[in-house]
Amino acid sequence: MTKQPVKVLLVSADPVGGLRKHLLDIVFNIDTKRFDISFAADTEKGDKGYLCNEKRLIQVCGGRVIELKVPKKPAFVDVLNIIKLVRLARKNEYDVLHGHAAKGGLYVRLVSLFTGIPAIYTPHGGSLHSCYGQIQDLIYKTIELVLCRWTRIFVFESQYSANSFLARIKEIPKSRYVVNYNGVKQSSQRIDAPPYKDPIRLCAFGVLRPVKGHDVLLDALAVLDSRGISVTLDLYGKGESEPSLREQAESLGVTVNFMGEVPDGVSKMPGYNILVQPSRFESFGYVLLEAMSVNLPVVASNVGGMIEVVKHERNGLLFENESVESLADQIERLIHEPELVAKIVKQGARDVVDRFSVNQMVASLQDVYEKLN
Repeated sequence: MTKQPVKVLLVSADPVGGLRKHLLDIVFNIDTKRFDISFAADTEKGDKGYLCNEKRLIQVCGGRVIELKVPKKPAFVDVLNIIKLVRLARKNEYDVLHGHAAKGGLYVRLVSLFTGIPAIYTPHGGSLHSCYGQIQDLIYKTIELVLCRWTRIFVFESQYSANSFLARIKEIPKSRYVVNYNGVKQSSQRIDAPPYKDPIRLCAFGVLRPVKGHDVLLDALAVLDSRGISVTLDLYGKGESEPSLREQAESLGVTVNFMGEVPDGVSKMPGYNILVQPSRFESFGYVLLEAMSVNLPVVASNVGGMIEVVKHERNGLLFENESVESLADQIERLIHEPELVAKIVKQGARDVVDRFSVNQMVASLQDVYEKLN
């Protein structure tokens, strides 16, 4: 008797940034002979990376792409979404529900409550650090604590994510969670090695908001300029911080080009000398792997899951979080130490293959799905 594919429903809020990449990597690389994937999200809020892949997503999912209207804050429409998903789950007889980020996790675990279908939860941000006011944060943690009851397995994208969640929300047995690193494919593109020509070209990718630390990077550009080092920065992304960052760049007199949102960061990386990820918080750091896959040297802040990706002086450089001088120092090292650059880009490319491949990520997730079926 032929074994039927495992039916999986992926649920999220708005598919943007690293979350979008993670979701699409699952859908596009999973074994479609063993798994039938359905996808539910607030697709109207998808970024360019989502919109450019939406047609392929619909095709791979066999048309099973469900549009939700997901508000940032709790609202009555959340109830309507849960009712919609409960009906969908019963109709399609899913074997596994997999929720991503806060709202996706809320939805699938309440659907599990009403249907008995096992739910998996992958936190992607708010569950991992205090990003609300004290009262809101307490309410949020209480809800997460209650929902643990209907979470069959937690899948964390880094050990940091696991440790943070367990410390803030609840200690859970090791049998109920796995750490499954995000992954990328090795790129065929390659970056030219130093010596670099003036001006040094830096790039950064991410939503423009305070937690991403772009203000620290702009201050570091001013420090480098004061040391006689000519640098330019191309900043990819959009968000609430753009007006203040433009004002800061003008005030400092540094050269920053605001490039807007792009669907594929890797294709933009050739031509740059260094990628900087100055985030104040990051549960993982997809863009660091993308840079490593094309031999682009990286500098990142020493916080969150990024320290599991970047090993200082091995496959990249780390700087003290929020320290302008430390960031400027590490960028300057890459400019003046070509032997160091050669060493870290070689190891970075190797780590993408050995530790952070998308095939490894998806294979591990497939094992989790099948164990719950």
